[in-house]
Amino acid sequence: MIKSILGHATTRSTEPYIHPSQKKIRQALEKLPGVVYVKELMKKGVLNLNFQKPYRPRRK
Repeated sequence: MIKSILGHATTRSTEPYIHPSQKKIRQALEKLPGVVYVKELMKKGVLNLNFQKPYRPRRK
């Protein structure tokens, strides 16, 4: 369906739109207004975010 909407002759031409790279995903997220705003607050020192490692249960 996406192939026909974009007018591509083959699905190979459509693959980059269906399976974007991590770099492309990050670039898109960096443009979101909320992300831009939070980055500005962090630069100004108004906001400090600390991220913890994801929880992983111990193996038995």
